[in-house]
Amino acid sequence: FALTHRDSASSGANIDGVLQVVRRVFPFNRGIFEGKVANIWCALSVKPFSIRNRIPQDMLPIAALGLTLLFVLPICGMLFRAGERKQSVGDDLKILLWGASGTALAFF
Repeated sequence: FALTHRDSASSGANIDGVLQVVRRVFPFNRGIFEGKVANIWCALSVKPFSIRNRIPQDMLPIAALGLTLLFVLPICGMLFRAGERKQSVGDDLKILLWGASGTALAFF
């Protein structure tokens, strides 16, 4: 990330250019229920759960980060342990496929 945006950061003109890039990459100003980040949050905002009314809007990005890390860390641990063991190429590919699928679902 830093390498691709080093020109806007190294110009030294102002920090606003860097902040604008960060805001466009992580669009939390629109809310967590908007656009491509809406997935599970919209599913949890139905009547029985209704997290939209229970959690303040400024806490939702932190909750999203926490839940994503909660779901990704066990998968990363599994991949790390699998990398330490000596396995065949077929087993490595199978574990890599499971890891990639699990990580993708954690971000969903």
